[in-house]
Amino acid sequence: MITQEQLEFLDDDGKLKRRFYNKRANAKKEGGEFSLTYDEYCYLVFQAGCVSSDLGFHVGSKKMVMARYKDVGNYVFGNCRIISQAENAREKQMSDANRISASKNIRTYNLSQTFEQRSELQKKVYENLSDEEKKKRYQRLCTYAINQPRKVSDEQIRTAYMSEMSIKQLCEKLGLSLASKNYERIRKVLKI
Repeated sequence: MITQEQLEFLDDDGKLKRRFYNKRANAKKEGGEFSLTYDEYCYLVFQAGCVSSDLGFHVGSKKMVMARYKDVGNYVFGNCRIISQAENAREKQMSDANRISASKNIRTYNLSQTFEQRSELQKKVYENLSDEEKKKRYQRLCTYAINQPRKVSDEQIRTAYMSEMSIKQLCEKLGLSLASKNYERIRKVLKI
């Protein structure tokens, strides 16, 4: 893709390869996949008309950064480009606004129905999904569950409990994590 001469021009400060490895490490910390090769990365820099010293993240500067389209998806060739920090921040705000809106909708939905009604409806919807849609939904649910801990009343615990049920089964039925604090609370509520 890029000739040796072009690569030498792009790497004006001798830090291009380090910037590539830093971006790859940061993408993994964010939980995304980074499958760009070094050549593809260099091609994107070349395509943007930048050199290595133009890249980076510094508050208040006019540096350029690698970004994904609409700030979603993985860092793969075709879903990335080099843009200004300001443009990347605008895209992130737009995608954050979408996440907040979806979170509010989920909370409103959760408050409007009982746990049993939500469970039955979710089972019916889930049965009609393709495997890929099920995987995406599971990933979204995991992300939501991590960010929004489930709150269950003492009455919901008592109602959901059956005498032959283990605490682990009860946690799964109520959508609670298997954390020790949930075990302790259930034991206290049920006086086990």
